[in-house]
Amino acid sequence: MVQFQIPSQLQTAFDAHLAEARIRNTRQLGILGGILYAVLAVLDPWMIPSSVHTVWAIRAVEVAASMGLYGFTRLPSFHKRYSLLITAHFLLLGGGVEAMIYVAGSEDMARHSYYTGMILVVMALIGGEHETLAVRGPGRTQLFVVAVRDAHRFSAARRHGVDLGA
Repeated sequence: MVQFQIPSQLQTAFDAHLAEARIRNTRQLGILGGILYAVLAVLDPWMIPSSVHTVWAIRAVEVAASMGLYGFTRLPSFHKRYSLLITAHFLLLGGGVEAMIYVAGSEDMARHSYYTGMILVVMALIGGEHETLAVRGPGRTQLFVVAVRDAHRFSAARRHGVDLGA
């Protein structure tokens, strides 16, 4: 694999150019992520009645994390920690969906169809951030995508009773 070294002066100028867009996009992500997770809680009593309180606790963590992400945009160190914050937030959003699927009972509708929509929402949020996420390290972005794909495969195998071994 060929890697090109970007001159530090050019990287600094590029980062300064993207600074406002990163703040705006991250704030939108925090607000949208929090609102979507909170609003979809209304469907939980019908979609996942066996674990509704656990799912609401997971949603509360997700909403708090989304609001925390919004708050981080106001800190002077935000730009230094941008890649870490965005990656961690996406892992948390995706992990929250997977956790809700994991606690769903076999008779719950959520186990089979409901969370597909939430996964699509998380993917759309990732798509909205992919330009700024990839700026600092396309390798990290690829690693993140592979991790999400593998987590989803593991969850799907578990739902269908496939033993993946120890």
